[in-house]
Amino acid sequence: MKNFKKFLGSGAIAAVIGLFGVTQGFAQGGCDDVEGQTESYTQFTANFQSKDPDKMQLALDAGKVFLEKYGACEDLKQQTDYIKPWVPRLETNIPIRRKEIILERLFARFDDSIKAKNTTQIYAVGREILAADPGNPNVIMVMGGAGFVDAAKEKATNVDDAIRYAKTALDFAKNPTTKFPKKRADGAETAGAFDFEYSRKEAVDQMTYILGYLQFYANKDKKSGLPYYFELTQTSDRFKADPTIYAAIGSYYTDEAQRIGKEITPLITKLNDPATPDEEKIELDKQIKAKEAVYKAYEERTLDAFGRAYKVAKNTTPAEKKYRDDLYAAIQAIYKSRFPDTTSSVDAWLSTATAKPMPNPLSEVTPVVEEETTTSAAPAGAASGKTAAAVSRP
Repeated sequence: MKNFKKFLGSGAIAAVIGLFGVTQGFAQGGCDDVEGQTESYTQFTANFQSKDPDKMQLALDAGKVFLEKYGACEDLKQQTDYIKPWVPRLETNIPIRRKEIILERLFARFDDSIKAKNTTQIYAVGREILAADPGNPNVIMVMGGAGFVDAAKEKATNVDDAIRYAKTALDFAKNPTTKFPKKRADGAETAGAFDFEYSRKEAVDQMTYILGYLQFYANKDKKSGLPYYFELTQTSDRFKADPTIYAAIGSYYTDEAQRIGKEITPLITKLNDPATPDEEKIELDKQIKAKEAVYKAYEERTLDAFGRAYKVAKNTTPAEKKYRDDLYAAIQAIYKSRFPDTTSSVDAWLSTATAKPMPNPLSEVTPVVEEETTTSAAPAGAASGKTAAAVSRP
C-alpha cells in the first residue's frame, strides 16, 4: 500500500490528467477551428467544378482535409454531406481530365496533319492518340484512308504503315458490332475526319481499294493486290465502274503471258537447231505446245479484263477519250495476236466474253488446246508491258 501511495503521489498522475486534457482539447479545437474550416471549405468550393485538373486536385485535397478534421462536427454536417460524394468523383475525374487535355492537344496536331496531308505526321500523332485512346474509330479511319495520299505519288513512302492501318480500318468497318460515332445529315453513320470520313460501306470500299493499290503499285506485288481488286468488281457499286481496276487485272495477265513467252522462246530456238536430236525435238515440241496453250489462255484473260475496262470507261472529256482509245488499241493488238486468222469481230468476241461472270484472277487458267500446227516462232505476244501499264494505272 505504501508503494501504491507513492505512485499516486508522483508526477505521473499529473501527466495522465494533462494528456487527457490535451486530447479533449484537440477534439474540441477541431470543431472550434473556424479559420481552418473556412480555409478548407473555401478551397474546395472554389475549385471542385474547375476543368483544370490541378485546381480539381486542390479541391480534392481540401475536401479530404475538411472531412478528416471536421467531419465529426455536428454543426458542420451540411458541409460534410455536400463534400463527401465529391471526393470519389474527383478521384475518378482528375485522371480522366488529365487524359482529355493530352488528347485535346494531340487532336489539334492530328487535325493540322490531316489538313496538310502530311501522312508521316498523321501516323506519328495517330499512334500517340491510339496509345492513350485505343480503338478510337475516327483516328483508325483517318490513318487507314491517309495511305492513299502517298501511294498515289511516284515514290511512295510509309507503305508498310499505310497497309497496316488500312487493314485495321477495313477490319473495323467489316465488323458489324463496331460503332461509327458520327452521323451525317442524311442519317448515315460515319467515322474519320475531313477528307477521310467514311460511312461503313464507303470505308469497306475505300480501304479495299487502297490495299489493292498499295500492293499493286507501291509494293509492285500485283498478285497480292488482285484479291482486293477482284472483290471490288464483285461488291462495290462505285469501283465496279472504274476501268482502271479491270485494266490493272489485265496487266497482271499480260505479265503472266510475257513470262511464259520468255520460257517458250529458248525452247523454240533449241527445237529449230539442226544439232538437236530428233527424240529431244519431240519432247521440246510437247513442252512448247503446252506452254503456248497456257499463253493463249492468258491472252484471253487479258482480253476479258481489258474488255470490261473498255465497257465501263467514260468518254466525255479529252483525257477519258484518250484512255478509252488506248484501251481499244491494246484490245485490238491482243485480239490479233490471239486470233491471227479469224474474220470474227473483236467487238463480238468482247460482247460475249464480258456478258459472263468475270473469272477470279487467282484461279488457274484453262489451257487453250487447238489444232496442231508446226511451231517455228515464239507467240506474237499480248500487249507490251508499256501498253498494259498505260491503261492500268490511274
